[in-house]
Amino acid sequence: MTALRIFRSACTHALASPPLVLTLYGVNLLLAFPALYFSRFVLTAALGNSLAGESLLAGFDYTVWFDLLSPRNLSLGTLLQFAVPMAILGIALYTFLAGGVLDLLAREKRFSAASFFRACGTYLGRFLAIWILTTIVLLLVIALFGTFLGVVVGIVNAQSDSEQATGITIIVSLIVFSFPIFLIFMASDYARVYTVVQGGHSSWKALGRGFQFVLRNTGSTLGLHLLLLLLLGIAVALYLVLEGLVAIDRPGTIVLVFLLQQLFMVGRAAIRVAFSAGEVALYEERKPRPVIFYGWDDSPPRREP
Repeated sequence: MTALRIFRSACTHALASPPLVLTLYGVNLLLAFPALYFSRFVLTAALGNSLAGESLLAGFDYTVWFDLLSPRNLSLGTLLQFAVPMAILGIALYTFLAGGVLDLLAREKRFSAASFFRACGTYLGRFLAIWILTTIVLLLVIALFGTFLGVVVGIVNAQSDSEQATGITIIVSLIVFSFPIFLIFMASDYARVYTVVQGGHSSWKALGRGFQFVLRNTGSTLGLHLLLLLLLGIAVALYLVLEGLVAIDRPGTIVLVFLLQQLFMVGRAAIRVAFSAGEVALYEERKPRPVIFYGWDDSPPRREP
C-alpha cells in the first residue's frame, strides 16, 4: 500500500533529522515565551492572592471558570483578545518555516541554519498568497454549506417535528462537510510542495495543481494524512495519560510535567517534519512526468554526398 510505505519513509525521515526537529521546537518555544508571560500576568491580576489558583492546579474548577467569564472580570476577555493576534502570528510562523522544511526535504540537503532560514524567506510571499487563496476557497465552501444546510434543515423540519431528526441531520451534514474541508487543506499543502519541487511562482497555478494532485490521488493523499493524524492523536493521548498520572503538588512533579510537555512539543515537531516528508515523497512519486517519444526525429533527412 502506497500510503503505508510512504508513512514509514516519512517517520524515518523525521527520526533522521534531529537538527531540523530541534530547530522547529526552538522557534516555537521562543514564540511561546511572550504568550506565557502575558497569560501569567493576566491570570495573576485576575486571581490575586485567592486560593483559586491552587484550585485550578488541582483540577478544572467550574466556579473559578465562570467567575473569570463574568462581565465584571475583564481579564479573560483581555487574554482572549491577545490569543487572536498570537494565533495569526503562529500561522505566519508556520508558513515561514514551511518553506525551509520543504526545501530541505525536497533537495535532500544537509541541514544548515543559514540555508534553512534563507529558504524560509524565499518562499514566504508565495506561501502566504496560497494561504490567502485557501482562505477564500474555504469561505466560499462554508457559505455554500451554510445555504445547503439551511435548506436541508428546513425540509426536515417541514416533514418531521422531531428535534432528534433535526439534530441527526445537522451531525450527518457536518460529517459529510468535513471531507471537502479536509481536501482543501490537503490541496493547500500540496500547492506548497508543488511550489518548492517545481519552482512555481504563481499561487493560483500552485493551488490549482494542488487540487489536481489531490483529486487524482485521493486514496493515497487521504490515507497518508489519516495515518499521520493517527500518529499525532496517539502522541496526544499518550501525553494526556502520562500527565494524568502525575500529581502536581510538589516542585519535583511540576518540573517533571514541564519536561513531559517539552518532550511532547519535540514529538509534535517531529510529526510535523514527517507530514512534510510524506507529502514531498508522495508528490515526487506521483507528479506528472513529461511525455518522451523515443525514436522520434522530425529533423530533415541528411543528403548523402
